[in-house]
Amino acid sequence: MKKLQQYTINYTRDTSKNYMILNIKNHDFNEADYQLKMVLNNTIEGLLPLNLTAYNDEINLSYDITSKQTLEEMLLKKEIQYQQIKTLLQKMMDTIDASKKYLLKEDNMLFQKEFIYLNPSNLEPFFCYVPQLEETQPLMQQIKEIIEFLMTHVEREDKEGIYLIHNLYKKTREENFTLKDIKAIIKDKTTLKTPVEDSPSIQQKQEKDKKPLKSDYNFYHHDHTDKESVQKTPLKKEIIKEEKEVKIYPTHYKMVTAILQVLIFILLYLVVKQGVFIDETTQQLDITKFIGLFVILIAIDAYINMKMFQPKNKIVKIIEEEKTMMVNPTSHSSPFINLNKKTIDNTNIEKEIDEEAMPEISEIPYDKIEGTTLLSEAEEEMGTTLLNQTSISEQGVLINKNNEQRSIHTTPFIIGKLKDQVDYCINNPAISRLHCKIIQKNENYYLIDLNSRNGTYINGTVVNSQEEYLLNNEATIQLANEELEFKIK
Repeated sequence: MKKLQQYTINYTRDTSKNYMILNIKNHDFNEADYQLKMVLNNTIEGLLPLNLTAYNDEINLSYDITSKQTLEEMLLKKEIQYQQIKTLLQKMMDTIDASKKYLLKEDNMLFQKEFIYLNPSNLEPFFCYVPQLEETQPLMQQIKEIIEFLMTHVEREDKEGIYLIHNLYKKTREENFTLKDIKAIIKDKTTLKTPVEDSPSIQQKQEKDKKPLKSDYNFYHHDHTDKESVQKTPLKKEIIKEEKEVKIYPTHYKMVTAILQVLIFILLYLVVKQGVFIDETTQQLDITKFIGLFVILIAIDAYINMKMFQPKNKIVKIIEEEKTMMVNPTSHSSPFINLNKKTIDNTNIEKEIDEEAMPEISEIPYDKIEGTTLLSEAEEEMGTTLLNQTSISEQGVLINKNNEQRSIHTTPFIIGKLKDQVDYCINNPAISRLHCKIIQKNENYYLIDLNSRNGTYINGTVVNSQEEYLLNNEATIQLANEELEFKIK
């Protein structure tokens, strides 16, 4: 059970929703708080919707995180690119601006990697606002830390991303940097110019050496072939499918509406046919009574439709959209690909690196770099050591209904349908993009549900999201309607 200052953090699910719950004692919480009312009664751009429930002497603040993943979880297996960095930080700035209109405290925003939630299909970020935090972390400190985190996860071959995150990092190292400074860097396209154009000293050095410059700093180092040996690879047109969530009314609502209208027509027909409203004196249809009945029936139909077709009755449906993009057939596909990004000529990348734009070695927070050990050129020939993955001594195996086996070589072992983001891809529309993961602790395996929409079950028992559940040998794991058997070999 995690803690957030005076709040206790839990995770729960109902039939099809996952929630992060912040729990606090009633006597420690002011329900009349102005900012709490602002968040509860308004839809604020970028913030996860907040609901409040009171039970006995406890208050629960619930955030709907269904099918969303934390930034930390999304970057567990993949690196982030320029456009995603820019979108994330721009949305962060927009959310801060939107919250000011409601006089919300900036420091009560949670801009931390474990509380920033992303939609895996389009990487749209959502943020948490927590009212009445006792000891808040200053907003600017949170921004500084999230930029340092992104710096350790930027894609090494994304030159634009490296320049952007480096400029942001340098700015946050200055005293008294402001949100205005961050916004200026995000919007400033001049930071992406070829540094050689603005740096005569670099040009002179290149002319003197007659060869491209290489940075001594491994974080920015790239291996490239000579210009003469580079062959331009023709781009290939590729159709990719992207899932999108839409809210619609259930189909049976429309059927009920159609049936009601048919019944009204039949009833009016029978009234006329049977002569119910025939005037005895004139032996003609009493138009007044007929119109009165018609108005009553239409009013009943309108009332029923009004009750059915309310926004709260909409259900979420996942649809697939096809998009055409041009890709390099030699490159690896990634859910972080920017469809609008210009192709960069890597043959001149070394010439485009400005030594003055590179960080001093002392500036890089090595104590905060996570995940990968950076090797020297000699060591790179021997491979890369991944520090954020656990090697498995006693191997676990997953067996599907077709008796196909998938070994768990390293943990965390992620299961889902987002092909380039998981270790075990299951092509099933009922499975979430990142459905669950398996970790290992002290020779034991544990399963954690990753806010999946249709849920995860172990031996028939539903599991809460973000909680660890022990996997015993021959345990049955059910992901939505997909069943797997877990064995230890």
